[in-house]
Amino acid sequence: MDAGSTIRADATASGKGGDVVVWSDAATRFAGTISARGGAQRGDGGQAEVSSKGTLSYDGTTILTAAKGRFGTLLLDPYSITITNGSDANGGFDGASPTSTYTPTGTSVISATTLQAQLATANVVVSTGGAGSPGTDAGDITVAAPVSWSSNSVLTLQAYHSIAVNANLTVAGGGGLVLTTNNGGTGGTLTFAQGASATFQSNANQASQSLTINGQAYTLIRSMADL
Repeated sequence: MDAGSTIRADATASGKGGDVVVWSDAATRFAGTISARGGAQRGDGGQAEVSSKGTLSYDGTTILTAAKGRFGTLLLDPYSITITNGSDANGGFDGASPTSTYTPTGTSVISATTLQAQLATANVVVSTGGAGSPGTDAGDITVAAPVSWSSNSVLTLQAYHSIAVNANLTVAGGGGLVLTTNNGGTGGTLTFAQGASATFQSNANQASQSLTINGQAYTLIRSMADL
């Protein structure tokens, strides 16, 4: 989907935004815009999914805001994915005729800048696939570049196998962070590289901040008064 394309599923005066799904068997390259906003008078933002059974390149914009309701949720669902400063979908077409087949040759990549922009307008779920997807990836999520957001959005990293946090995750507003490993798989782990952390900054909206790891909700302690 190119940068000039837009899919709209906005509510009008009242009502929830609609549902939009962009999906492929081998490779999804998304650079366009999805808009599924809640109604101006009432209603939450909608739901959007941009996914691939193989590799995913996401460089677009998804708007799931709501003037009088809650943000909707964007699901990004490739096989394995790395959050980095670059953006590229690894793979290529074989050039065969009459059908040219795309085969993934590496892990999907999403730009940290793109992810941060999405968290300003929607909750975001990054969920990796499992067995049956093409290629040799394990269904891992790697955070290789810092991600920070100041909205009330929740970032969910939901890995079929493992999550490796190699750069800082910073909740600067009233949002939340959900980390889930072994989502359908086994043997996965959650690891933080030396110097990497998940940080919840004190601010006016800190009461709504949340942290959940593998289904366990954690209490955030900022001072002795919180004990």
